[in-house]
Amino acid sequence: WDGDGLSPPHPDGDAPFHVAGTVVVGPIEATDLMRLRRLKTVGNDLFVFSNDNLITLDGLQQLRSVRNELQLSGNVRLSSMRALSGLRTAGQIDIRRNPELRDLDGLSGLAFAQGLRLEDNAGLRRLAGFSQGVVLPRLHIEGCPRLPDLSGLPLDADVRSLRLHRNATLVDVTVLA
Repeated sequence: WDGDGLSPPHPDGDAPFHVAGTVVVGPIEATDLMRLRRLKTVGNDLFVFSNDNLITLDGLQQLRSVRNELQLSGNVRLSSMRALSGLRTAGQIDIRRNPELRDLDGLSGLAFAQGLRLEDNAGLRRLAGFSQGVVLPRLHIEGCPRLPDLSGLPLDADVRSLRLHRNATLVDVTVLA
C-alpha cells in the first residue's frame, strides 16, 4: 500500500485493520495521520517519509506492532511521536532527519525492538519516553547535536551494541555505567 498514504485497503466500519505487507506514507499534505486511526499491525515495514506538513503521528494510537522496519524520515515539522505509545514491538526503528523532534515520548509502550537508530535529528534533546525493561539490542545515535546525555534510556535496557557518533553536546553517558 503506497501512493498518497490516505486511502488504505481496510474494511468499512470502526474495526482495527492489519496490513500484511508494507505501508508507505509520503509525501502527503496532512498534518497528522488520522486516516490511519484503525491501523493495528503491519506485517512488513512502515515508512513515514518526506512529509513537509506532518506535525504529529496522531492516528497511529492503535498501532501495536511493525514486524520489520519502522522509519520516520525527513518529516521536517514532526514534533511529536506520542501517538506511538501503543507500539509494543518493532523490528528496526529508524528516526532520521526530523529536525523538530525534541524527544521520544511516544515510545513509552515499547517492549522490544531489534534496534533503534537516531540520525540527524537536530532538535532531539531527550531520550525520555522508554518503558522500564525495554529490550533494544542495537542502539545507534548519530548527528543529534543537542542531545546532552543518555538519561532517558532505562537503566535496565538490554543494549548489546551501542554506537555514538557526531553528537556535539553528548557529554554524559553515565547511565551506561
